Amino acid sequence: GIPWTKELTDKYFNRLDFWFLSGNTGFKWTELFIEQNENEFDWEALSRNPSLPWSEGLIEKYEATWEWGEMGLSSNYSLPWSEQLIT
Repeated sequence: GIPWTKELTDKYFNRLDFWFLSGNTGFKWTELFIEQNENEFDWEALSRNPSLPWSEGLIEKYEATWEWGEMGLSSNYSLPWSEQLIT
C-alpha cells in the first residue's frame, strides 16, 4: 500500500478521498492532522478507526462530532475505556 504521510497528504490534498482516508488504519494519524482537516472527514468511519491516537482529550475535543452509537465509538476496541470516559 501507499506509505501515507503528512507530506503526501499535503501534496495531494485536492485529490484525497477523505471518506476512504477516515477508515484507513495504515495512515500515521496525529491529533494535529485531525485538527487541521476536521471538516473533511467522515466522522462515522473515523469513530470506528482503531488507529487514531485515542485519548480522553481527543474524545472530549470532538465530543459533538463523533458517532457514539454502535456504528462508531461504542464498537471501537481501541478506545481508552474507563469509568471517567463513560460518565
